[in-house]
Amino acid sequence: PRWANREETATLPVGNDARPALQEAIFHLHTRGGGRLHVPAGEYDLHGPIRLWSGVNLHLAEGCLLRFSGHPPDFLPPVAQRW
Repeated sequence: PRWANREETATLPVGNDARPALQEAIFHLHTRGGGRLHVPAGEYDLHGPIRLWSGVNLHLAEGCLLRFSGHPPDFLPPVAQRW
């Protein structure tokens, strides 16, 4: 695939749920035609799934850890997937 020549860096909170900020950054880049979204080094807690949109290349820097909650209700409703 061909990626748009646009790069942005996500600003995520540490110690709180970073999912809303990450999801907003992904969607914002998608609405501008896509590109590469950098997530800087750090440990980020996510309380639920993230949705990747077309045209967005999610790039995690070395030392970046996305830690999803172990609380199953955070991930409801289930989404049917095809591979």
